[in-house]
Amino acid sequence: MIETATAAPSAAHFHRNGHHVWRGFLGASQVTELRTLADELLAAESALHTPESVRVFQLFRHGAAFVDLMNDPRLTELTDTLLGPHALMNDLSLNRVNPGAKPDRWHIDYPYNDMTQVVEGSLLALQCVLPLTPFTAESGATEFMPGSHQRYKQPPLTPGGAPVTAVADPGDLIVLAASTWHRAGVNRTAGPRTAVLLSFTEAWVRPMADAPEPGPWSGTRAARVRLGMERP
Repeated sequence: MIETATAAPSAAHFHRNGHHVWRGFLGASQVTELRTLADELLAAESALHTPESVRVFQLFRHGAAFVDLMNDPRLTELTDTLLGPHALMNDLSLNRVNPGAKPDRWHIDYPYNDMTQVVEGSLLALQCVLPLTPFTAESGATEFMPGSHQRYKQPPLTPGGAPVTAVADPGDLIVLAASTWHRAGVNRTAGPRTAVLLSFTEAWVRPMADAPEPGPWSGTRAARVRLGMERP
């Protein structure tokens, strides 16, 4: 069963379990605002469209609501607790899984998926998923292998190691260790499944993309440090 609570996990709890759902991280009005913005961005020609999904990257470029989310002090507290101070934002994007989309491949996230020799014994990075629509087994909610964040190799899909579905409501925050094997499920509903993805790495890990140029998203030193624009 997936670990859930109405607050952030402790470091000991998360290092042991590698997953957590923070119930009610955002309220209904914030979810509605982000959902409206997401619908507009995902419908634009500039979005990355594939048969299975639609993606929009670098959301901090697309309005104050996303900048406020990036700078949410609760996220800072979460990453300070789990990754240490001055954790870097590696990804802030939208992901919409289309109706009828096939299941994603099992994978781990950056930086583990880029390593020739996996570094063991450290958390290194978090993958956070903020649903803007319901995450259910029918809508293709994220599936993950519990405990796989400590194995570093893809675990066999056996009855003793069955995947767990991260069922969550809009506004909940799903938090996974980046080394957790996971995938998107099959969306069997008539509507799309939409979420904001937020990835963070320890301060010394080089982000996948270069730091952005100055802009509205870099109005505070904390934001510049978070985006890798300035050293702490």
